[in-house]
Amino acid sequence: FVVIVDSDGNVVAVGEGRAGIIVSFAGTNRYKASSDTVTVSVSRYDTEISFYPEDLDLNVGDAEIIVAELDPFEAGNITFVSSDESVVTVSGKGKVKAVGDGDAVITVSFSGNQKYKKREEKVTVKVSLIETSINLNSEDSLDLNVGDADIIVAELDPEDAGFITFTSSNNSVVTVDSQGNIKAVGEGEADIILSFAGDYKY
Repeated sequence: FVVIVDSDGNVVAVGEGRAGIIVSFAGTNRYKASSDTVTVSVSRYDTEISFYPEDLDLNVGDAEIIVAELDPFEAGNITFVSSDESVVTVSGKGKVKAVGDGDAVITVSFSGNQKYKKREEKVTVKVSLIETSINLNSEDSLDLNVGDADIIVAELDPEDAGFITFTSSNNSVVTVDSQGNIKAVGEGEADIILSFAGDYKY
């Protein structure tokens, strides 16, 4: 149904669409019957969603809140949905948690109902791994004689990201252990490579 009408001509809109209300006189033995039609168009109310922020640039592990409000407020409830929960999750209250490297979209929506139109907005989310750096606290070049030993001192920033790996480019010239202790074992040149492999967060 689009509209209903009573015998007094009171019209109530009950659904979206168009309808004709026929106004008629049945006629009598003296007067001719007559009728006319009133065309009624019924639309649902527009809705708007105001929200903030419109986009998010996060690091893995970060949390944020999307603040959203439906206008009119009494129309219904807003829902939040992530396009990729391996990148970002979102609660029913708009709490966002960055869980993996990548891009995703959070859809903020109102599904609509018999009285109000549906509405949808989108929040773009970019999640990045946290940057790391290795700070070398030793000389960046060493001149050794065969049999000499030394140590490479370095720190990973952030410290809690993990561990530095030490690798020799030529173990017949110089060896290095997991703590950065090096030993010259043969004549020649070699590089000691300091690296951090990274993980789901860094």
